[in-house]
Amino acid sequence: VTSTSSMFSSCPNFNQKIQIPNSVTEASSMFASCSNFNQNIQIPNSVTSTSSMFSSCSNFNQNIQIPNSVTSTSSMFSSCPNFNQNIYLHKNLRTHVNLFANCHNLNQNIYVRADYTSGPSMIVNLSNMFINCNNLSDVTLSDNMQLVGSYVFTSVFRSNNSQSLNIHTGSNLAQFIINNTKCIQGNGIPEWSVIDNGYYNALYNIYIYTNTVFPD
Repeated sequence: VTSTSSMFSSCPNFNQKIQIPNSVTEASSMFASCSNFNQNIQIPNSVTSTSSMFSSCSNFNQNIQIPNSVTSTSSMFSSCPNFNQNIYLHKNLRTHVNLFANCHNLNQNIYVRADYTSGPSMIVNLSNMFINCNNLSDVTLSDNMQLVGSYVFTSVFRSNNSQSLNIHTGSNLAQFIINNTKCIQGNGIPEWSVIDNGYYNALYNIYIYTNTVFPD
């Protein structure tokens, strides 16, 4: 078996522990729309794509280790409203489109790393990555990637501004976020104030800190 794509998708009552064979390279949409599914799945190092793997699993809330073999996590946890895990996105990943879209309870520190050996030319797509994550609190973006993407942080703001969103990065990505007209809310460039070690947007209560120290 080399592919388990869509194997259990749209089985709303499915909730069994599954061992994915080491021969599998494609696991996209494997549990998509399994609304009751909530099992900790070990993804083998052979898998290269986990796109939409747990999409629309409304009860899903497991800490999943993403192996270094995976290069695309697009929509992996999208529309999982109960998902709230600290996920480490390793240096080989290139595409995170819609990764946490509509994960309303997500408030963990999400760390997105780029491959340090690739230098600043490495392109990482974060389009819609955190759209509608209205409890998101901390995101760390390693500064040596070339970030692309629109609506990355759209609708993450709180109506009462009671909780801030803290984006930890370096000066390069801070400028991208500030100058990208569609990165924050998709409706123009918001006004930013210069603060110690970064920038602040009062309208959406977003801080961008540029003195971040990145681990090896």
